[in-house]
Amino acid sequence: MRTVHHLSSFIALALGVSCGGIQEDPSLTTGLEAEEVPPPAGRCHPMQDGQLVCVPPHQLPPPPPVPPAEVIQACAALGQSDPCAATLGPVRFEGRCAPAPDGRLGCVPHGAPGPGAAPRPPPPAALEACADHTPLSPCTPPAP
Repeated sequence: MRTVHHLSSFIALALGVSCGGIQEDPSLTTGLEAEEVPPPAGRCHPMQDGQLVCVPPHQLPPPPPVPPAEVIQACAALGQSDPCAATLGPVRFEGRCAPAPDGRLGCVPHGAPGPGAAPRPPPPAALEACADHTPLSPCTPPAP
């Protein structure tokens, strides 16, 4: 909680006067009375299935990685799930074409988790906090 001092204390400090012995008049205030500062609000972020989940500011997901041009070029003339091969630096691999986070098709090595990999579900309270909200609207994250 923030604490706001009376105006006479500020004047005494500005003048370099000790506050000892000064009787403060509670009617002389800065107009900035102490108030509770609410916890930082989260934001409602869409999940892959379209549901909104309340995410605290310190837990916002990082932006999706940009796929290397080589993996996108390897699937330029192919369709989703088609076999592909790409070279990244000294490594050549074979895989399948799958959607990248930006929607373009990229060559994903065999055995790599694809877009169907299920993330851990959010707590129900994080979903409830965004019921009837719009994307990126403020929400109150559930207590950890």
